[in-house]
Amino acid sequence: MVSLIELHHEDIHHIVRRLFGPVERQSDLVDAVQSLVSQYFQLFLDDPVLPAVWMGAQSSPELSELCSRENEKVGRLIGVSMQRALPEMSRNPTTVAILLLELIGASARLALQSQEANSRDEIEAIAKVSAVAVAFGAD
Repeated sequence: MVSLIELHHEDIHHIVRRLFGPVERQSDLVDAVQSLVSQYFQLFLDDPVLPAVWMGAQSSPELSELCSRENEKVGRLIGVSMQRALPEMSRNPTTVAILLLELIGASARLALQSQEANSRDEIEAIAKVSAVAVAFGAD
């Protein structure tokens, strides 16, 4: 199971570097966040085993710790881009980014539980709006 989790995290690292590396402005950040939501959802759709792997990881303290460390690494990558795009941001960008990742992951797993494609699309659309709100620190 560790190998599957590590592969998933490698995919996420690759996606985040590609999407958030070029972020310079607020509009870039919005585009990157929305693309991250879509691509994260697609990862779960493409690999139906992934939700089970995630659930298994959450039930193991060691694997859960591994996932937390990986989320923090990815959160720092996103946080650097957030700081570039929003230099006036008053909240800790890494903390905001980790929350963003948790929101996207939970939304993707919820969408997969739905049997209807329309519900999945609605959840993805709501996740995009929510993720942008989190990224910009909306209260």
